[in-house]
Amino acid sequence: MKKIALLMASIFSLGAQANTVEPEKYIAQSFSGLKNATEAHSSSWGLGSEKHWSVDLNLGKVRFDFSDGKVAEAPVQIIGTYSPNGTFMWGWEHPSVPSELSEHANFVKTFGHKYQLSELVTHVVKLSEERAWEYTALAMRLGKANGAYRADAGGGTQVYMTFGEITLSNSELKKQSK
Repeated sequence: MKKIALLMASIFSLGAQANTVEPEKYIAQSFSGLKNATEAHSSSWGLGSEKHWSVDLNLGKVRFDFSDGKVAEAPVQIIGTYSPNGTFMWGWEHPSVPSELSEHANFVKTFGHKYQLSELVTHVVKLSEERAWEYTALAMRLGKANGAYRADAGGGTQVYMTFGEITLSNSELKKQSK
């Protein structure tokens, strides 16, 4: 976990430079940071190998369950949803997303206003899945999140989210202690 903390610190030290960096370069750097963070999460606690994921919108938590009984939980922010027709609906005005879980999406909207990027300030936009990932990476960076995740929300819709500090536990140990 210490390795992840150091990686996050180096990624976020770039965040203060948002005023001096060209927006597309800043977005590309954010995406690179997301790739590095995802690799670190994958190797340290298994992100990407989970058997089940869930989000509790009331608690503002994402949970990853693993075959070995390990559980990873973290605070979550919903960046948006990507539909099979290639449209992305931002979390900052999504009917299913509580306002307190759309703060990171709002950071992206503010960035979009500052740099006059219409895709970042238009509620529903047509874009590629790669671009949805890039914007999620931007949200991760601006929100100083620890990582990002994309999950199947059913019907071909994907939900893009950022997450905070991971707490690891073992579901089998929890059952035994009750």
